[in-house]
Amino acid sequence: MQFNKKDQIEFKENMVFHQSAGGFVFYEDKNTHILYVALLKKDNGNYLIPKGHIQQNEDEKNAALREIKEELNFEGNLEQISKIGIDNYSFKLQNDNREHYKNVHLYVYNSPKKEKINPLEKEVFVIAEWLEFYDALEKITFDKDNLLKARQFFYYNKKVKNFISIKDVNSIFVGIPTRDGAKTIILTLKSIFRALNKLPNHITKELTICLDHCQDNTEEVIKNFLKERKDLDFKISLIKNYREPGKTNSLNLLFKESNADLLCFVDDDIELEESCILNLVKEIIRDKKIRCVYARWVRKKLKTINPIHKFWHWSLGVKFDVQPYKKSSEFMRGSCMMFRSENFVYLPKIIF
Repeated sequence: MQFNKKDQIEFKENMVFHQSAGGFVFYEDKNTHILYVALLKKDNGNYLIPKGHIQQNEDEKNAALREIKEELNFEGNLEQISKIGIDNYSFKLQNDNREHYKNVHLYVYNSPKKEKINPLEKEVFVIAEWLEFYDALEKITFDKDNLLKARQFFYYNKKVKNFISIKDVNSIFVGIPTRDGAKTIILTLKSIFRALNKLPNHITKELTICLDHCQDNTEEVIKNFLKERKDLDFKISLIKNYREPGKTNSLNLLFKESNADLLCFVDDDIELEESCILNLVKEIIRDKKIRCVYARWVRKKLKTINPIHKFWHWSLGVKFDVQPYKKSSEFMRGSCMMFRSENFVYLPKIIF
């Protein structure tokens, strides 16, 4: 390793202390919310973040930005989101008996554009590339924990649109992922219609249902129900998940269909209280720091003397109770989430 006199390196008898800076550069696709991170690949196959020595009379913040732009050949603008902290480790070099200690000041950056990046010619990097977050998490060599921490800092500190009052909310999108929900989804839809009617008239409402590889007649049930509803003043769409089955894929697809200020996801087997969606909107307005709000559920009394019905009502709860009975004995206030659009996180595939 060649040492530059300009670098902040302290030599002692049997030890060498290095001060470095660098970090994680993210780009988030505005249409899909897929998150990318810029990494460098060395000739030995290791994937690393851009970083380098802090120079004399240079602070770590400026050093991190300089090193990142140099090593990635990055010509665009970078917005510093936050500092993660200082990573510490030690190493030894060939033909050098001294122990080397390095402090790396790590920062998180947002790139407004997916700029072209290339490795610095004088370094031993063979490629610089934008990798999808979970691909990067598999390939990165030394900083997996820091990458996870960096994503958390990115999402929790990036700029989002806040609302002073409900008058500032212009639109809301409700998405329902459903898989074989023919027995329950009509109750859910009716409750959503009632809840949307509680919102002020100036808010544009849109509802989309995502069919997730349904094996029953869910699609037919929904279409027949909607044909009978001529009184709706908002758009309703039906889409299909042609990817691998799973709720995460359905939620990602629903997000791509949305262009609203607020997103609300509702499960296909619950019944919302009339004020549920309005209360979620109010909570997001009230708490400017909150990223997601969700509704809880409470159980209403079951009006029956049938002991078998009572047993299943208390044993299995809402899933059982909503499905076999024409009239629900419960109002569900859970399985209903709301986000600002900017706070939605692209979801990975979950394998059970």
